[in-house]
Order: sequence, then structure tokens, then C-alpha cells
Amino acid sequence: MVLALIIGFGAYKFVFQADDPVIAGEIEVAAADTAADLLADSAMEAEAAAQDILDAAAEDALEEETVAAETEDDTVPEEVAKKPAKVYDPASVDLTVLADFEPYGSTTEEDWQEMKQLMVTYVDPDAGAAGRRAGNSLEKIGKPAIPAIINRFKTMDFATDQGYRDGDVTQRLLMTICSGTNVGWRYSIEPKDVVFNKKAVKLWHKIWDRAKDDEAYWNFIAKLGDSTEGAPPPSTTPEVSDDDLDDLDALGDG
Repeated sequence: MVLALIIGFGAYKFVFQADDPVIAGEIEVAAADTAADLLADSAMEAEAAAQDILDAAAEDALEEETVAAETEDDTVPEEVAKKPAKVYDPASVDLTVLADFEPYGSTTEEDWQEMKQLMVTYVDPDAGAAGRRAGNSLEKIGKPAIPAIINRFKTMDFATDQGYRDGDVTQRLLMTICSGTNVGWRYSIEPKDVVFNKKAVKLWHKIWDRAKDDEAYWNFIAKLGDSTEGAPPPSTTPEVSDDDLDDLDALGDG
């Protein structure tokens, strides 16, 4: 706007007063001064604009350095952030090393063979009503049936669907005979669950290995009377750590 007014004024002077030498000189001086002023203003504006650009660039650089520093502080080393998953190997628990139990107490050979056959029928998926009757018979026999039950229990393959189902009904039978004492069970064939179930069998084997000769401990396991002697029994709820299956080994230790 200012430039337009100056140019307009100069044009007016040139057109209407250019014949006057004095006025013509004034026009030349005014034009020169105006041009110098415009150049000076432009230089100042350019310098200010350049400084603004430099200031903005400096601020951006400082912000980037700050963000980078904060990111570096918050970064977790890769070797720490990636914790390797625990590997569960079912073969690490060998049930074949567990000894077979002998008949308990005054059990006759005939009764012993009958109890073993009842266990075969009990876990037979095709037995139907006969399987249920076999389970009821073993439950009535009670304590003397436990060695036959565990001997069969430790031969099952828990890495198969049928195996872990057979194991489930077996551990339920033991739980019933022992008045609710329970060490837990897992219902899949995932390696972690297979390991858990095999350790559950080991624990039942350990429990009976002591209870067969320790009446006070048996009374505690079977929740008979008011006995508080013997080692603490397994929990009546499956309080077993999912992350550390070795907790099973600790249950029932005396």
C-alpha cells in the first residue's frame, strides 16, 4: 500500500510538475530515498525471517534431542524384555520308576485280583453301567483298594485324550475315598498339563507310601476323627502354582 502511494505521488509529480527543474530534482531525490528505504526495509525483513527460521530449527533440534533421551531412558534392553518361555517336557517325569504297591493289610489274593479287575472296568470308556458299578465297589472297599487304584493310575498315558480322562475319574475316586483330599488335575494334553498330571500321580504315590504304614497320617489324609498328627495333608483345593509345578512335590512332605 505504501509503495503504491509513493509510486502514485511520483507519477503525479512527474506528469504535472516535471517541467520545473527544481521539482524534477526533488522527484529524483525522493525516488532515490524511497528506493533506499525500501531496500533497507527488505533487508531487515529478510534478516528477521532468516533468524526466525534458525530459531525454529534450533527449537526442533532441541525437542528431538529431548524425545530421544526420554525414549532411550524408557527402552528396556532386548535381552531383558524378552523372557524365554518355560518349556515343559512330559518325559522329564518318569512314572515307570514308581514301584508297584503290594496288597494292603490282610487283603487276600482273590480280593486283590478282584480290585485290579474292578479298576480295569472302571476306566473302560465302553463299560457303561458296569464301569459305574465298579467305581462304587472300589469306593466301598475304601482304603484297601488304594494300592490297586494307584498301580493302575501310574500306567496311564496323560498325553492322550483318553488317558487324561481316565486319570480324571481315577483321581476323583481317590478323592472320594480320602474324604475330599485333592491335589488337583488338568484337563488337556498340552505338555504343561501332562507334566502336572504326572506329578499329581507321583504325589498320590508318595501319600499312600506313607499312609499305608502311618495310621495317624492316614487319618489326617482321610479326615477321620480329630487326629492332627502326621504331616500336613495336601490342600483340599488345588492350590498348585501354574508357573511352578514343583509345588506338587512339596505337598505331603513330612
